[in-house]
Amino acid sequence: ERVDVSGTHLLERDEVLRQAGIGADASYWSDRARWVRALEAHPLVLRARVERRWPDGLVVRIRERTPVAFVGTPLLVPVDEDGVPLPLDPTEHPLDLPLLRVPPAEGREGRPDPRAVRVLSAAAGRLAADPRVPPMLSELRLEADGTVVALLGADDVELRFRPPLTPLRLREGLAALGDGLERRPADRLRLVDLRFEDQVVVRYAGPRERGEVAP
Repeated sequence: ERVDVSGTHLLERDEVLRQAGIGADASYWSDRARWVRALEAHPLVLRARVERRWPDGLVVRIRERTPVAFVGTPLLVPVDEDGVPLPLDPTEHPLDLPLLRVPPAEGREGRPDPRAVRVLSAAAGRLAADPRVPPMLSELRLEADGTVVALLGADDVELRFRPPLTPLRLREGLAALGDGLERRPADRLRLVDLRFEDQVVVRYAGPRERGEVAP
């Protein structure tokens, strides 16, 4: 008689019920595992659970995949932190996400390298876990040695790190970023480097980068 759906932000209730196959003929005692399998086959569903609510109801709990970045394929496609492409219509779901600069896969011109997508999307997910980062983050790229470079702020300050980035290390990097901007507001901060154990390296733009000419 009653089906409640919780945990959805991208999916509509009717779409969840259609995907699960919970229709007018569904029974309180039906096989819940079948509904769960159908739900988890949807590309926007990470986990699903169906519970019985006595005496005549069901509760469908959904954990959706969260978009963390765009990948160019060459069209911009949103992906979650596992690198899974998400079928989201940008006209219905306006997304403000960073861009992953991914090299093409070897021998597959125009198709992004799936390994690089996974590494960068995981990095984007870890960065997005700190609410201070998403408004600043514009893009990420992967260098040949495995370093992830994230561009932050209007000046595209480079945050360099080797994945996986821990929450503590991210906090240290953001603290160094804030301190570096505050200490020398007249200078252009270029780099916050987290690749070295137990230290954070900060670099400012040199005379040539600032457009200055040596006497």
